[in-house]
Amino acid sequence: MSRCPPNPGSAAINLRIRRKLVRRNHGLPLAPCHIFPANAPAAFFSLYALKDGGFVPKLAAFIKTGKPVLLTDGLAQQLGGKVRLDAPNVHVLPVKGDPKSLLQLAQRELDDLRTPLLLPFKATLKAPNQVALYLFRDGSFRGRSGVSASG
Repeated sequence: MSRCPPNPGSAAINLRIRRKLVRRNHGLPLAPCHIFPANAPAAFFSLYALKDGGFVPKLAAFIKTGKPVLLTDGLAQQLGGKVRLDAPNVHVLPVKGDPKSLLQLAQRELDDLRTPLLLPFKATLKAPNQVALYLFRDGSFRGRSGVSASG
């Protein structure tokens, strides 16, 4: 997985974000980072990415590489016609203003989201909702089911 350089001023925030993502994981490869992941093999972006004033051109360049991109529907809506979101490597996560609704996604919907994101890692996961997949640098992995939705 791509590694994010340290951000000394945000250690506590990053820890909270990681805990929340682990509790609400849907088997998607997530590694929170405070800078744009230009060298990542795949990327997920939420509405928060717009806090980066240079996000739009960076995203456009990332999409052009053909690497898998997953965006929340809120971010996709805010991007309007600024970025080509109809590219085959771009997928939109249907949050619908209610993040907990993601816990209701069917396995087929999740598998369709996971497959392109996991492909660069040479991994696959076909599993129901609330299954977490942890990929490690040494090529090993760990799966976990019944991930809590609280918090």
